[in-house]
Amino acid sequence: MTAPTPTHRNTRPGRTTATRRRVRALAASSRERVFDVYASPRLLHPLDRLVLARASRRRTGTTFEDDAPHLLVCPPGAGNVGDQAMVEAFLRGTVGPVVLLVRDVDDVEVPSEHAARVRVLGLRDLVYGGGPAHVRDVARFAALLGTARSVSVVGADLMDGGYGHRPASHLAFLVDVAARRGLPSRVLGFSWSATPHRACVRALARAGHRGTRLLARDPQSAQRMRDAGMSGVEDVVDTVFSAADDLDPSLTDGLLDGAGDAPVVVVNASGLVGARMEQLGDYVVAVEHLRRRGALVVLLPHVQRPGGDDVAEVRRLADRFAGDPGVLLVDGLPHPAQVRGLVDRADAVLTGRMHLAVMALSRGVPAVCLSTQGKVDGLMEVFGTPTLSVPPRPGMGAELARLLDDVLDGRVGASTDLRARAAHARTLSGVNFTGLDAA
Repeated sequence: MTAPTPTHRNTRPGRTTATRRRVRALAASSRERVFDVYASPRLLHPLDRLVLARASRRRTGTTFEDDAPHLLVCPPGAGNVGDQAMVEAFLRGTVGPVVLLVRDVDDVEVPSEHAARVRVLGLRDLVYGGGPAHVRDVARFAALLGTARSVSVVGADLMDGGYGHRPASHLAFLVDVAARRGLPSRVLGFSWSATPHRACVRALARAGHRGTRLLARDPQSAQRMRDAGMSGVEDVVDTVFSAADDLDPSLTDGLLDGAGDAPVVVVNASGLVGARMEQLGDYVVAVEHLRRRGALVVLLPHVQRPGGDDVAEVRRLADRFAGDPGVLLVDGLPHPAQVRGLVDRADAVLTGRMHLAVMALSRGVPAVCLSTQGKVDGLMEVFGTPTLSVPPRPGMGAELARLLDDVLDGRVGASTDLRARAAHARTLSGVNFTGLDAA
């Protein structure tokens, strides 16, 4: 039987779909080009300076008014345990009023013990916006400078432009302006890559030259900045080390009640790494290996954001071990103190997120960490465990299993050595807040 002739025939299958994709790609490219101009630091900063020139400071000599606040420009925040931990560390390290400058007031949670002295102010376009909205938020920042005691920026992994040169340049500009006005300014514990954006190098060098403290959180970052001729570089470690003793056992008590003497390994799978490569199979190899040697595995997300959702990534991993009572899932984001309470009970950590490694190391617990943007190598150098920094790549499962064996068998990251290094790290971390911890 002959098939009926169709009334309409597409002689170029997929042509419409391909055309639509090209149109969408062109539209996206056009929007990016427009935003390049709209949010360009080169265009905006001269306008910003005009706005800031109108700011005045209530200040006599070097004596501030009693109610003068410390200003903290916060990281993106919402859905990131590490960002929340850095904000909490700043609050623990300071005395007196604090104003947290955020994109949205829901980006951070203020612990109850600090609520009376902290104000959260949403300036959505100060760092991440452009055009008139950015200039408007700079005007609000200028008004705050008039009554501020100090200005700090959470540098983390933002300053070298790895996550965008525009926000990095804006952050450097804000501390530069504060330094020009005679206010103590600093970029808190941050990494600096071997391949920074040129605009970020210039912007941060200007800030350092004006007197801003550039607080490098690992020796490699510090050396790279010094090699670039920057002034004001100091060796510290991540601010989160200073909060090592802030433990909340509420998550751990219920989760590990039946652990007994079995070794406990906390495992995180980064949604950011998972968006760039397929990592699930390698994590399955590592977890299966841990289970064969009798370890209890706790799957722990650290970030929940579009494009980098650990919760979804960890659930995928949990599904591969459904029914195994030795693989436990933390289904949601805990508070930083709960994370520290959990890793304090662990024998090892495997993570795709650096701040989970920081929290583990701060408690003297060894961490195998996937190294993204080169920021992990310096951290592991501080703790004498450079082999535990692993570049993410397909087929890494066997290497992860071997490194976890090295840790659990005591060949790498001996607990006595890590505890001594953690104590020193807490001291270095406190240097981030020197001058902010007295009224």
